Amino acid sequence: MNRLVLEDKLDAPAAARAYALLGAAVYDAWIGSQDGKFTYWYLRPAQLDPTLVPLFPAPNFPA
Repeated sequence: MNRLVLEDKLDAPAAARAYALLGAAVYDAWIGSQDGKFTYWYLRPAQLDPTLVPLFPAPNFPA
């Protein structure tokens, strides 16, 4: 089984705490990005101009 760097440098409780803090920070960043996305709600260019044909279909949510 592969071990990550923190497990080599720290004891088990300290590594678990570091992983928990990292997970909380990543989740907090995701919440912030989603909050900004739905606060400003910019339309995608293909949603503004129906004559534009995107290479990949645009999702129903804003950019």
